[in-house]
Amino acid sequence: MLKTLLLLFLLVGLFLAYRALVKNRKMFREMNAKADLQSALLEVDRLLGDSLTKDISSTMRQMADILAKRLDASLVWIGVQKTIDNAVSVMSLAGSHREVAVSLTIPLDADGSVRKTLDSGCVQRLSLKGDASYKHWPIADDATFHVSLSVPYRSLDGEKGVIVFFLAPRYLEWIRGYGSLRALLI
Repeated sequence: MLKTLLLLFLLVGLFLAYRALVKNRKMFREMNAKADLQSALLEVDRLLGDSLTKDISSTMRQMADILAKRLDASLVWIGVQKTIDNAVSVMSLAGSHREVAVSLTIPLDADGSVRKTLDSGCVQRLSLKGDASYKHWPIADDATFHVSLSVPYRSLDGEKGVIVFFLAPRYLEWIRGYGSLRALLI
């Protein structure tokens, strides 16, 4: 009886220790992901401050490269809606899978994530499944692209635009509602 009780006590102790270890690992991964995001946003902030005297296209290209590299994003694109037409023009692409951008215009369909982002003016975290914005792009592979995170912006001259990330899974658990993303709104 005593051996059984000791064995049961040992098993419960091992279970609790394992559970604490898993929880600590998850918190550590989230902390590292948040630090990576904060670092990328600080670099973007510095770049935007320095860009007042530079060409906007080179600034957008540098910003997309920084975000793709620092956040380990499979694709980052920055676009602008220059006129009231039903499309967003892609200004800059970055990431390891930028070849999927077979068109440099994104249609603003009613059920597309880009349209939802521009209309709401809020950061959107949306699934790619059934997303009409990318119907011509070969991005149905959820193992590579996961979920899009779309951040709207408005330029100094009033044009609406969007910055879209296809992030690694480690960012997707906590990114919804993370306040530092508001820093990307220009």
